[in-house]
Amino acid sequence: MDIPMAHLIPDCLRVDYKPKCKRGKRGGIRQRLKKIKNKPPLPTTLLINAQSLRGKADELSANLRFQHEYREACLLAFTETWLDDRVPDREVEPAGFTLVRADRDLTVTGKLHGGGVCPLVRDQWCKSILGNSTGWRMVRNTSRGILSECNTDWGKQQGSSCIVSLIPSHSGVYWCESGSGEHSNAVNITVPDGAVILESPALPVTEGDSVTLRCRYQGTPSDLTAVFYKDGSLIRAESSGEMTIPAVSKSDEGLYKCTNSEGESPESWMTVTGDHVEEE
Repeated sequence: MDIPMAHLIPDCLRVDYKPKCKRGKRGGIRQRLKKIKNKPPLPTTLLINAQSLRGKADELSANLRFQHEYREACLLAFTETWLDDRVPDREVEPAGFTLVRADRDLTVTGKLHGGGVCPLVRDQWCKSILGNSTGWRMVRNTSRGILSECNTDWGKQQGSSCIVSLIPSHSGVYWCESGSGEHSNAVNITVPDGAVILESPALPVTEGDSVTLRCRYQGTPSDLTAVFYKDGSLIRAESSGEMTIPAVSKSDEGLYKCTNSEGESPESWMTVTGDHVEEE
């Protein structure tokens, strides 16, 4: 009886043999993850004792170009950076990374030289939290009713932060939004162009809390009699220049301003939210 020779040849020796799946190291998760652009198989972290990061900026730049450990690192964590507020971020922040600094605090340690830590986060690895289309962004609604994002006609996006040089027209409500629709609490920022300002809570206050509004002259407390207004309507006059609301409610939310013999303050929005929880 004739037996076809093809049945006697092991599968692994056949010319047309194709394995159903990869075996061993070629079929592992590391190999699959390596195919994902800009993402090494595992987040690589390098811990480096810099002993003056500013003095080694050129060496860091060269290592990022020629050393594969640096090129593939997702996080470079430096200790002993020896940085202070005289060193701007741009001198030690390489392209493609976001800098996070924690310099030695003279007022806490009593020492100026030495210390400091500084993580450098690669933007391509953590881009989802560094302010791209799916990350967080700063938004504002000015007192003129103009809604806009940072890095359009105002502000400069720097990582997840927005750097703003404020002028009076920038007064308004600021908050953060994510690409998925989440948003932070709003912060009220008032930029006065006169000598009289109203000191009020920038963050939302909780119902039941006590709130004090102060009418200031050129940034310092004054003993001038102040008249307080809410939503354009007179509340009352206070000879101390301060007005206290013992227990705020939702009805106290609105635009406040004050006047004294030196002038009138810009309006400032106070937000009231939530329910006050009594301590037992």
